[in-house]
Amino acid sequence: MNDIADVLEVSQRDDKRITLKNGLRKVAIHKGQIESLRQLTELKDRELIEVEENLLGIALSDNSDEILNQYSDMIEAQCVDFETVLERHTVAPNQKLFKVAGVIVGVRETKTKKGTAMAWLTIQNQGLTLDMTVWQEELHRLRFALKTRTAGIFTIAANERGINLREVKILFRQD
Repeated sequence: MNDIADVLEVSQRDDKRITLKNGLRKVAIHKGQIESLRQLTELKDRELIEVEENLLGIALSDNSDEILNQYSDMIEAQCVDFETVLERHTVAPNQKLFKVAGVIVGVRETKTKKGTAMAWLTIQNQGLTLDMTVWQEELHRLRFALKTRTAGIFTIAANERGINLREVKILFRQD
């Protein structure tokens, strides 16, 4: 992006709203938010992504999908797609282990009826999402890795009762 016109366009409407260009999606913003956008240039990594999501509703600086692309050979060799997991876990009488690749898009910690810590984890890959449960033992062991926008290979146990996280291999950007 060499020019401000690559990023912003002024609406021809009477309300003079400004639109931030982002590939196929355009997010309308008011002139008063321009100063907030300028402050984004001073932020780095996760902090920048969080502010973008709060301000714009989308993380423009997120490179998680690029990280998955860098590991595409490993992912193809080791992982199954989300559809395979969803099809098999509903009909499999026994628990099965699968590896899937994705980016964490949601983590919601809560407690069971008995007061035990647990979390609901949502990962995404190629526009598809997969929800799973993280029980207390795994939550305690893997909490450091369960951050939004973390790319990884997730080992999950799936059966007719649901999908549970067992392990995470974090994928980092290769420069």
